[in-house]
Amino acid sequence: MTNALDKLWKPNSNYVDPKYSLPGLNYSAANILLAAGPPRVTQINSASFAESVYPIGGLQSVTLSMDNSLQQLFEIGSDRSVFYTGRTLFSIAFARTLYYGPSLLRVLYAAYDFSAMPYVQSTYKAANLLDKAAKLMEGFMGSTPLANLSDDPGSGIILLNMASDLFKYPHGLACLVIDPVSGKKLASAFYLENCMVPSLSFGFDAHGIIVSEATGIRFERMIPISVARGGSASLAFIEGLEDKLFGEQQTLSLANM
Repeated sequence: MTNALDKLWKPNSNYVDPKYSLPGLNYSAANILLAAGPPRVTQINSASFAESVYPIGGLQSVTLSMDNSLQQLFEIGSDRSVFYTGRTLFSIAFARTLYYGPSLLRVLYAAYDFSAMPYVQSTYKAANLLDKAAKLMEGFMGSTPLANLSDDPGSGIILLNMASDLFKYPHGLACLVIDPVSGKKLASAFYLENCMVPSLSFGFDAHGIIVSEATGIRFERMIPISVARGGSASLAFIEGLEDKLFGEQQTLSLANM
């Protein structure tokens, strides 16, 4: 046993995993993209990803949390115990800088049609994906789902009023991870369904040079998306953005969901 362990583990001379010593193999924030979309991943089955989601720029920090309820039970007459698992709770929190363009809440609800709201700008000349993404929601809540809100969520392209009925409705988030070695291939992808926004902070100060936004989001479930290459798939991956992000075509498969 000692000889075998000496060959396997040499803490004074070797790395546990030889690949750990090679530069450029670590994942970083540059390898991950978040994009807002419709509440359910099935709502973008028949559309290209470029016209289905809106990439969220300016993010400064992201924390994804999962809490699986667990209870440890003992029994009288024994020191042994068993574990019982319950339901899983999901949440994600992120902070973002506000720059020329839609605010964080406007981006998160990019899949909704704001054309019936007089105070909210439904078009944005430098980011027409907002309009393209909204087409996916037709039929989900009606052709103009935001026409009958009792309170406007904001003005122009900045939404701040969390008291609006808008935030009773869900949205979705796509998370895409690029292989750090090639910088082109997708290593993983998943979709966060039925996202709800319970809180928002909007901060600035007299001596600062940025305006910050932060939110915590609860979502119902996480849908892993199998990454396929060179074959047919039911969901084309970020058509139009793929050349900028990956340099070659990628596809995602929603089979077996």
